Amino acid sequence: MKTVYYETTSPSVNCNFDLTIEVSGPDTSSGLGVGAPHLVACVKYKPPNEEIMESSLTVMKIQMPTGVEGYLEDLRQFRDPEEPMISHYELQGNTVVIQMDSVPSDVFLCVGFRIRTGFRVGGASDSVFSVYEPQVKGSECTKTFSYQQQRLQRLCVDEQCQCMAAACASFRSNVNESLTADQRTYETCRPHITYAFKVTVKSSAAEGDFMTYTASVVQVLKKTQEALQAVSAGTEVELVKKATCSSVDIHNNKQYLVFGTRGSEVTLREGFKYRLPLDSEALVELWPSGCSSSECQDISQLEEFALNLLIDSCPDSS
Repeated sequence: MKTVYYETTSPSVNCNFDLTIEVSGPDTSSGLGVGAPHLVACVKYKPPNEEIMESSLTVMKIQMPTGVEGYLEDLRQFRDPEEPMISHYELQGNTVVIQMDSVPSDVFLCVGFRIRTGFRVGGASDSVFSVYEPQVKGSECTKTFSYQQQRLQRLCVDEQCQCMAAACASFRSNVNESLTADQRTYETCRPHITYAFKVTVKSSAAEGDFMTYTASVVQVLKKTQEALQAVSAGTEVELVKKATCSSVDIHNNKQYLVFGTRGSEVTLREGFKYRLPLDSEALVELWPSGCSSSECQDISQLEEFALNLLIDSCPDSS
């Protein structure tokens, strides 16, 4: 069972970004190994009008909590690829400054790095996470967060549990026509995305704080996580969201593209069950199944994207 340390407040009232920030990992860590805690900051653009789909040059500032140090070399993976997510990063005092050429409006852009606790401070004040466009006056959005321990909500089947991150999944109720097949492929093939499935939702049921949707996999577009290697067309999976995530509007007998960073294989007496948490690290998009004049192009765009992945797969996929 891992724990997450986070506390969020509403962003500034007049700003053009949605922000989330959390630190997940073991309760304590004095080293920077694989199991060290990670700070993950995410941002999504909120366009002021329908003509703008992404931000201009954007700066993210993360004030590190007192006594906490970051391993900023981890940010190289976001800066150095052929299609980088960020263009520059540096440490200014105790603040990590990250520069991005643009931020999308349809999905959260997330960056993260390992951290370690150099020394512990009782009653430390909140830290500040801010994002702004230097060329747009008054565009700064801020959130405060503290390094106080809270538990993740646990998602359990019998005695087998997994954790869900703090925020809801991104949801697209309509196909984004501005996304080309190549852009979709890049989005899906990012290293931290471990699965991408086209599914048909069969049924839904409330389970305490969660809603569980039973779905059948139609196509496997990507799977790099070991726990999901047995998933194939026809496999039944469960999509699980927090009941409070009303924005993730899933319906029975509809098809969806679902991708995320992790799933789990749950052992049952009669076999296995696969669960996919719809949290801040996942995306769900309606996959139109009908073909009215407006939807035909949407279906064609998604089918081209799926065909590209099925034929060529992701460059880094095993």
